[in-house]
Amino acid sequence: MKPTTACLALSAAFCSTTTAQNQSFFNPVLPGWHSDPSCVFVAERDNTTFCTTSTFLRTPGLPVLASRDLLNWKIASHAIIRENQVSEYARAVPQSDGIWAATIRYRRGTFYIITVYRDNLAPGIEGNKGLILNSTDPYKDSSWSDPIRFRTAEIDPDLFWDDDGTAYMLTAGISISTMDPSTGITGNTSHIWNGTEGAFLEGPHMYKKDGFYYLMIAEGGSGLNHSVTIARSKHIRGPYESNPTNPVLGNAGTDEYFQNVGHADLFPDANGHWWSSVLCWRSGPEALSYPMGREMSITPVSWPEGDWPVFAPVRGEMKGWARPTAINTPGDDGLFTDDMVDFESTSLPKHFSFWRFPNKQSYAVSPEGHPDTLRLTQSFGSIMDGVDNFTAGFDLVDRTLIMRQQMHTLFEYSVDVDFAPREQGEEVGITLFLNNVQNINLGIVMLPGNATANTTTAAGASRSFVRPHLRFRASGGGSLNPTDTPKTVVEPLPCTWAGHPVRLILRAQDSQTYTLYAASSLRPDHTEMKLGTAPASLVSGGMGDFTGCIILTVVFSFVNLTSNAFYLKTIYTTDLNGTEAAVNSRSWFNKAPFNWQGDMDVECQPYPLTVGSPFFTSNNGFHYRVKGIIMLNGTADSSAGSPDIRSAIGYRNTALQDCYLKDLLIILYKSDPSALPSWWLTFKNSVVESAVLQCNVLSDAGLAEVTLQADYHGETEKNYDYVIDSNHKTRASVWWGTRLSNAYFIGILAAAARVPKIEEHDGTFLNRARIRFTANPEETDIRSDDFFGLKWSFNFANGRLQQFEMPLSKGVKAYNSDFWGSPVMTESLHYAKLMHSLFALDLGNCDSPSLLLTHSALQYAIHAPDDMNRKPGGLLNNSATFERMDALRYNMIPRPGDTDGQNPTVALNESYAAFQPIMGPLSCKNATISAQYLCSVPKQKKTGVMLLSIVLADLVFLQAAWKLLQFVAGTRMSKVPQAMVCEGL
Repeated sequence: MKPTTACLALSAAFCSTTTAQNQSFFNPVLPGWHSDPSCVFVAERDNTTFCTTSTFLRTPGLPVLASRDLLNWKIASHAIIRENQVSEYARAVPQSDGIWAATIRYRRGTFYIITVYRDNLAPGIEGNKGLILNSTDPYKDSSWSDPIRFRTAEIDPDLFWDDDGTAYMLTAGISISTMDPSTGITGNTSHIWNGTEGAFLEGPHMYKKDGFYYLMIAEGGSGLNHSVTIARSKHIRGPYESNPTNPVLGNAGTDEYFQNVGHADLFPDANGHWWSSVLCWRSGPEALSYPMGREMSITPVSWPEGDWPVFAPVRGEMKGWARPTAINTPGDDGLFTDDMVDFESTSLPKHFSFWRFPNKQSYAVSPEGHPDTLRLTQSFGSIMDGVDNFTAGFDLVDRTLIMRQQMHTLFEYSVDVDFAPREQGEEVGITLFLNNVQNINLGIVMLPGNATANTTTAAGASRSFVRPHLRFRASGGGSLNPTDTPKTVVEPLPCTWAGHPVRLILRAQDSQTYTLYAASSLRPDHTEMKLGTAPASLVSGGMGDFTGCIILTVVFSFVNLTSNAFYLKTIYTTDLNGTEAAVNSRSWFNKAPFNWQGDMDVECQPYPLTVGSPFFTSNNGFHYRVKGIIMLNGTADSSAGSPDIRSAIGYRNTALQDCYLKDLLIILYKSDPSALPSWWLTFKNSVVESAVLQCNVLSDAGLAEVTLQADYHGETEKNYDYVIDSNHKTRASVWWGTRLSNAYFIGILAAAARVPKIEEHDGTFLNRARIRFTANPEETDIRSDDFFGLKWSFNFANGRLQQFEMPLSKGVKAYNSDFWGSPVMTESLHYAKLMHSLFALDLGNCDSPSLLLTHSALQYAIHAPDDMNRKPGGLLNNSATFERMDALRYNMIPRPGDTDGQNPTVALNESYAAFQPIMGPLSCKNATISAQYLCSVPKQKKTGVMLLSIVLADLVFLQAAWKLLQFVAGTRMSKVPQAMVCEGL
């Protein structure tokens, strides 16, 4: 990407002010299964850090990962890509066989990786196959040599060169011997340190600094007792002095989220600052659910001359040495980004992998007659053999599966499958795979027409009665909690899907659960079926403790070799609300010559934000207008009326942050003061200013506080205003918020209509009400009574006024059923909290207190307190037609797609269980306030004149073309205001 001059200037200024100070970053820097990491910094290779990790039975093996800023990584190559490099894969049975911990080092232009292939069934020393691989080009798979083999009684070999050029190998134990890396011949072996009396002395690494040999090892074994210890000596074979502060790194015995911290390596950066790579679980001390297994984190290390290195504790959010601005590194980044693979080439993407080496006849990319597909042929073994027979899960048979690693806690993975099975038992599907006895699966399988959840591929069933089914099942025999294994679910494949590809979907909507769905690829939004849910603990630890939850896979299996399956596309995205259209538009625009990024990068186009200017988001009905701008750094604008207030700021498509509902005013008045019940009207019919939001935005001039007038305009039915987005694939949290706010708003009106006459006011009826909520900045729990301060006033038919102003938790409480205004106040309070949640969520504030981002908070909103008169016999349940309608609207909500709300059929307190399976996850996506034309260009890509403008602007870079693009896009967008949004950065 070629940045504009303004962007270059901004980057230069940032670098000049940050190179001398700490910078924040988040762990793990290599998420997903990246166990036993080892890293080396190579200044001669453009100041790049190269790391490798253990891969056990996964192939290609030993990835070489490269980064120039320690945060943005790419796959440079794989050291094991040929079956003849390690023929032992073909005979491996135990799930923990394969490539164990490795060390990567660099010397005189050559990279070396030393490791052990572990055969757990072989006796004694025969179980360890020592391997040394080398390469002079870490960016080419083919450059890695065949391994040089050596004998070793231990695992976790390390390679170290002393100043005189002598090479040494260290192994678990902790022992050292001389070694010739070119032949694998080892010399005299010495045991040099007993550690700190911990168990499992492993992962040794040797470093020489300031005249000392530093020996760093792992102790405690990979698990909750894992730690890092260090010793030093003036002589390479000892004796070694233990660091008095050992262990120098580890989270054992703490309640930290990051556990199993150990197996560290040390390396410098270009500025001479030291870092440590380390493996960890994201499990908490319970260590029951950590489906991505052992991941790689980094931590800064202070290493004064002649002194011991000091490690910062490993946490999720870290501060460390200043790093260079991200520089593009050669390699493949497909593993680390959202991707859609449509199999356009004739080879698999670099980040796809296998379990053992595959039968190359089992798959083909874009075979003749089937372009842009992945063809999989059937195998004699199923990945699900371990579901019904634990022992069968370890059979050494070919299984056709191609895998894509899980890299994120929350994600969605889908494949479109064209499959026409002919014989009973033929099956194709997707699986979340830890090993052959711990996996979660969804398949299309040929079964008898009357198949049930207990149906197997029983021999002898009549072929005339078989038909395709969807089958969800899981294997948990090797897990820590096998009783958590969900029941098998079998459903006939809908007849309307016949003849078209089927979309299989795996969705992780929270850190504890996986849910599998199926849909017709023609109309996935309207046909999605939930087949089953399984806990993440099922694919955490157990018999897969070394690998962790390794891979998100595409699998094809079963017995009869009569049918092929064609995978049309796979999509992996961390945006749980992203649509295929969005992925397609990004993919389309990333292909030359239509890649409009470059000088037209949206983030680099300044845009003025002016008091009075309106903008929209992509959620229907939400409108905002800027009311005021205050610079938080105290700078002034001479054109503004106040030294602290600006009339406009320039920003670069920056997201609003820290938004909260500062003020909400609800005004009610009766159309007929004498009648009960009667119609009530609300603030949208009488007051222009409905709600006030306050947010922060980072502008060109610094941090600014922006005050917004917020309102929503939904579809209107009679005298009730609704915010209804009929597309239930909109963000689930926004969908819930609009439905619930409707219900509570009707509750306000209905409760006010039923307030009885007040004897102390001469028997008069309530006529008008003003209810104002103001934010309480000291309260962060939105479920608290104190979240809002409250003022209210009521007018009665005789003109008398009753006013109150108090915190809700003091004095007269809104929940006090003896107070005549209790139902009105309580409904208003819940309504205000929902509107706060909706506005903040709509503007992308994922961290703000919200009733709509977690299951527990949503339950608070759905399951109202008992004294809110939602029970049968309450104020809303009597015989009048109008009142019955209100009671129905108040207690029930309509199903998705029921945009007029005429037939609400689901009880409010049962709605989450009823709708959640089709709604997707409660989630949030950052939104921006930009109304620029470029934000919506991809949505208009079918417009010929738009394409012409983009081609001209991108290829010619002429000012005239740029102006043409502005004019055409601006004209297009002005007709669809809601499209003028750039949602998410």
